[in-house]
Amino acid sequence: MNNHVFNEMLSFFELLSNSTRLKIVMALLKQPLNVKQLQMATEMSQTAVSHQLKKLKHANLVVDTQVGKERIYALKDEHVNIVLMSTKGHIEHTLKEKNCETCYLRKECKHE
Repeated sequence: MNNHVFNEMLSFFELLSNSTRLKIVMALLKQPLNVKQLQMATEMSQTAVSHQLKKLKHANLVVDTQVGKERIYALKDEHVNIVLMSTKGHIEHTLKEKNCETCYLRKECKHE
């Protein structure tokens, strides 16, 4: 793998390590949403959602479309969906194997 691709992958996962951004992209997995809907789905302020959407757009993970007076946000393409769903599937599978729904990847897991 060349360094450019590696660094872009690193940036992708670093971007999604922010809880607000991850909440946004997970909400967008279901359907395109406007800022108000994303605000309700993430339980974050409009300012926080808008700030993080700007970063997600800059990273080419999210696109927006003007519909009347509002912007509708969606994941850019199927590749983003696949990465998110694959990661979610891996986590759910691992939790099921461990029979541990609350402490996957945490050092304080009491079920190991």
